[in-house]
Amino acid sequence: MGSTSEPLRPRASEDAIRVLLVDDHDLVRMAIRTLVAEEPGIEIIGEADTVERGRSLAAATRPDVILLDVHLPDGDGLDLCREAVRNEIRVVVLTAYASDELIIEAMQAGAAGYVMKQDPVEEVLTAIHAVGTGGAHFSDTATPQMLAVIATGGLPEDPIGHLTERERSLLSLLGEGLSNRQIAERLFLGERTVKNYVSRLLRKLDLERRAEAAAFAARLESQREMRRYSVGPRS
Repeated sequence: MGSTSEPLRPRASEDAIRVLLVDDHDLVRMAIRTLVAEEPGIEIIGEADTVERGRSLAAATRPDVILLDVHLPDGDGLDLCREAVRNEIRVVVLTAYASDELIIEAMQAGAAGYVMKQDPVEEVLTAIHAVGTGGAHFSDTATPQMLAVIATGGLPEDPIGHLTERERSLLSLLGEGLSNRQIAERLFLGERTVKNYVSRLLRKLDLERRAEAAAFAARLESQREMRRYSVGPRS
């Protein structure tokens, strides 16, 4: 895993699309950096190799676009995508994977672009330009899935799309089987506060018992792991 401590470059132009690159592969970041260096109207303002570093840099630099890998060492890049979109930062997913499930999940998370690492370099630049100016761009690989979604009346509902970040974290901890006291210690909250949060979460999920929430969380995580490890690039 490479260092991300290099200083951020000053903006080359007030009109340039400011891009934060989040990918854990040094070679990918170097290739993108080299590619963008010769492209007018785009500049890389920061690089990160984890979700957490990406989150910190996004808050510090307020990029126009995050060029984001999905599979990162400390978590799912789509979690960062959701946070970025809520903060009015646009996202282009850059990945080696093209499963129907992943493309749809990226769209659910609010990504305005989806390009493959196997795509021609022009595809990545086109996506950044399009998304950075308020549009959208999905590579040819993702287009059939997009058309299928449109044909069937829209995206399937994200089962936890209505939860806050705190509630998502709480659901994940319930899925680990933690007690209220353990959750309180993990989140630095009072045990009574956690109890109230759990009750509110159950109501929002239309569940009656924390065991049901734990099973629900485990099922979501299982689906995520299957998507992460079982789906390879398409030929």
